[in-house]
Amino acid sequence: EIDLSATDMEHVTTKARIAATSPLTHDILKVDWEADAPIPFRAGQYVNIRWDGSATHRSYSFATAPEATGGNRVTFFVRHVPGGVFTDQLFGGTAHNLSFELDGPHGNFWLRAGKGPLLCIAGGSGLAPLMSLLQDAAKRRVRRDCVLLFGGRAKRDLYGEAEISAIRSAWTAGFDYWPVLSETPEPGLREGMVTAHIAAALEWLGSDVLAYLSCP
Repeated sequence: EIDLSATDMEHVTTKARIAATSPLTHDILKVDWEADAPIPFRAGQYVNIRWDGSATHRSYSFATAPEATGGNRVTFFVRHVPGGVFTDQLFGGTAHNLSFELDGPHGNFWLRAGKGPLLCIAGGSGLAPLMSLLQDAAKRRVRRDCVLLFGGRAKRDLYGEAEISAIRSAWTAGFDYWPVLSETPEPGLREGMVTAHIAAALEWLGSDVLAYLSCP
């Protein structure tokens, strides 16, 4: 297993445009940007995005595993913030007319080397960096038990089931996915706040657990 924390990633600033959008939930879009230059990154990191020459920026985590040589097409999960300067345009369908600048990667969120189990806790669009981290770990054949806790208010807030199923199929150790609904219960799904299920996950995983959290 490679300790990626020992290697600095090259920082890139590049122009980009929105290549595609697709709805994941009622308030989260999957957004693909096509950049002029590849952006190498560690799974779990993020970029800053500016538009039309503005000094204002928004930060979004990569939502897929990095390519070995970097990639010009990058994917993020973006949640609509009503009244948001950028997301109102994005969800209103006018953001395709904007010119973008991406700079990154940023952040220290990535999988540390080790042999202990993994506890991943996500909510909303916070699933993005964990999806990237887990896809990359599965590709690298990381052999560590893992529980992914994903919290939403109702079933309509859950997404990514196909990608999570693919991760579980490729995982070389134990992998459990626990969706949790805080407001609208559903048969067969855990209820309450996602934090209420951490103790049970730790009991399932055992000792020396490393936790990775990306939530509201």
